Amino acid sequence: MNALSYNLASSRSTDMGRYHTRDLGGAFVVSYVKDYCNDMLANDATFPKTSKRSIKIQQLDYSLHNNTSALDKIIDNFDLIDTGAVELFLTEHPEIIPTVNESFYKIKEYFPEDINLTLEIFTDPESSQKSLLLRIFSKLPVEEAMEKLEALDRNWFLEKFLSSDNLFSITLDFE
Repeated sequence: MNALSYNLASSRSTDMGRYHTRDLGGAFVVSYVKDYCNDMLANDATFPKTSKRSIKIQQLDYSLHNNTSALDKIIDNFDLIDTGAVELFLTEHPEIIPTVNESFYKIKEYFPEDINLTLEIFTDPESSQKSLLLRIFSKLPVEEAMEKLEALDRNWFLEKFLSSDNLFSITLDFE
């Protein structure tokens, strides 16, 4: 396969041709590299010369670049349990990436003390539906931590949870 392969786990990239591919534990997200597409559009008479196609390609490239950047933020801000599974889930459900990134900052507002945040894939044993589970590990007394989590839920997360189609949830654990 002619591809530019990018492995998130090792942060290595290899130029192998005309496509941009992200290796996410066996799943590949493929997009055209903007320069290749622009060259192809300029030099290939079979491609329509409309700006509409060029804009769509640039939007696709921009969108994937933003998701890559957002995934990098998630990797930096959270401890990932089974990194490959979490990255694959996020690429399959990119609509929750902004909420996951925002959750880091919202949680820090309610839990400003030293906490650990982990992300893992949770599979519902009854329905086999997978979701992304964010665990807040706190050293606070149980009642105080529960009050903060309830305030976070009330003021921010419940709306996000309902709009995420149950793909993302937050729970509290204690160290």
